[in-house]
Amino acid sequence: MAISSTGVGSGLDVTSLVKQLMEVERAPLKALDTKEASYQAKLSTLGTVKNALAALQTAAKAIATTDKLTPVKASVADSTLLAAALDGGAEPGNYNVEVQSLAQAQKLKTSVGFSNTSDIVGSGTLTFDFGSYDSAEPPQFTPNGAKAAKTVTITSSNNTLAGMRDAINNANMGVSASIINDGSKNILTFTSNDTGTASALKVTAGDPSLNAFAYDPTGAGGSSMNQIVAAQDAVIVVDSVPITKQSNKIADAIQGVTLDLAKAEPGKSTKISLARDSSGAQAAVENFIKAYNDANKAITDATAYNVATGVGAALNGDSTMRSVQSQMRALFSTGIPGAPGGMGTLSDAGISFQKDGTLA
Repeated sequence: MAISSTGVGSGLDVTSLVKQLMEVERAPLKALDTKEASYQAKLSTLGTVKNALAALQTAAKAIATTDKLTPVKASVADSTLLAAALDGGAEPGNYNVEVQSLAQAQKLKTSVGFSNTSDIVGSGTLTFDFGSYDSAEPPQFTPNGAKAAKTVTITSSNNTLAGMRDAINNANMGVSASIINDGSKNILTFTSNDTGTASALKVTAGDPSLNAFAYDPTGAGGSSMNQIVAAQDAVIVVDSVPITKQSNKIADAIQGVTLDLAKAEPGKSTKISLARDSSGAQAAVENFIKAYNDANKAITDATAYNVATGVGAALNGDSTMRSVQSQMRALFSTGIPGAPGGMGTLSDAGISFQKDGTLA
C-alpha cells in the first residue's frame, strides 16, 4: 500500500530528520572548507610577508658596504678629453690629467689593387704574429707572449680576395680584414683587434703566391703590405706622473677610478674631482628604514591576536615568523666586517631602534 504523505499517522517530522541527517553528512565538507579557507589565508599572508622581506633585502644591499654608505662622485672638467667612472674603493681627491696620446691599433693595406673582389689571390697559409717593433733600423720584432701566432689557410674554396677576407674574419684570431674600393681598384686591409704597440702585426706568407699580403719590416720575411696606421700606446700624465698603457680604458692609474680616454691634446690638462655624495646615501638609508618598518608591520599583522574578539591572525603563533622578526632586529647590532670605526653599524648611519620595534 503506497504512502501518500510523509509522516502521516506516525507523528514523526521526517523532513526535519532528513535535514538533520544531511547536516551531519555535510560536516566533513564544512571542515574541509574551513581548513581550505585557513590555508588560503595563510598563503596570502605569507605572500605579503615575502614581498615585504624581498623589498627589505633589496634595500639592505644598497647600504651593505661602506662604499655604498659613503659613495664618491666623480666629475671631469673637460669631458671631451676623457670620462671617469668609479668602480669601488675611490677616495675623495683632485687630480690633473693630461692626455698626450691615444692608444690605436695597427692597420695595414695591400700595395697592389685588385680589379674585382672575385679575383684569385693565390693559395697557401698566412701566419699572423702579434708583438712590438723597436726603433732600430731595420726594426726588431718582439713577440707578444700573451698572444700566440695564428694561421689561416687559403685553398681553392676561399682563394679570392673576398674569400680571403672572410676566412680571416671567420677565424676570430685577433685580426679584422676589410676590402676598400678607391674607385678604380679593391684594396685589402688588415687591422689588429687590440690597440697598443704590443699588438702590432707581422704577416708571413707560406707560399710565394701570397707574398702580396706579407708584412715584415724587419727585412727577414719580405714586406709587400704598407702600414697606414701605426700601433700606438695611450700616454697620460696624472699629477706630473707619466703613465703608458695599451688601451684607452685605464683602470689602475687612479685607485677606484676607470678612465676612458676620448681625445689627445698634449699640453692641456683637465681636472678630475672625487667628492663625497651624501644625497644617494641618505636616500638609501631612508629607503632601508621604510622597507624594514614595512616588513616588521607585515609580520606583526600576520601574527597578531585580537584579545577582544579572541581571534588570531593567519600566522598567529607561527615560530618561523618569530624567528624572522628576531633576525631582523639583530641587523641593528650587526656590524660590517672590516669597516673602519664609526662606519660599521646602522646606528653609525643615523638609524635608531624604537621601543615599538620600528626604526627611525
